[in-house]
Amino acid sequence: MLAGSGDRLYELKRLVQRLELTQKVRFLGHYKDMNTLYRSSDVLLSASKMEGLPFNVMEALYCGTPVIASDIKGHKELIKSGYNGLMFKIDKHDPAAAAKLMNSVLSNKSFLDRLRLNTFLQDKFCLESVRPELVSVITGHRPSAEIKSPEGAFK
Repeated sequence: MLAGSGDRLYELKRLVQRLELTQKVRFLGHYKDMNTLYRSSDVLLSASKMEGLPFNVMEALYCGTPVIASDIKGHKELIKSGYNGLMFKIDKHDPAAAAKLMNSVLSNKSFLDRLRLNTFLQDKFCLESVRPELVSVITGHRPSAEIKSPEGAFK
């Protein structure tokens, strides 16, 4: 299921048709109840090439949905590969790396269940913790207090 209507939607729909995946891929368009969508999904796949603070990954983790994500800055802070999700390298020589990883996770129910047990959003990434930094980005002003993050969140 693909939610949203980004700039490359038409291109993505054509790719799904060309790969004969129209029976397996659903385009949901603008979707308001992401909480329900995350909770009904086995995993979230995020194949971004660049992220700052990936809200979709944060939302999925908050809902208890493991994440398969590209090995980039924004994802590395949220995912501990093999613990609450898995990371993959974006490789032009292996464009199906994410699909292969997803297939292996979905075909191993016990591993997926272990990932689910460890899937949560760390307190340092919850709204109350990141709000000062978000406000500073939006307004151009630095927050008056440093944001403190709990140590050992993955222990």
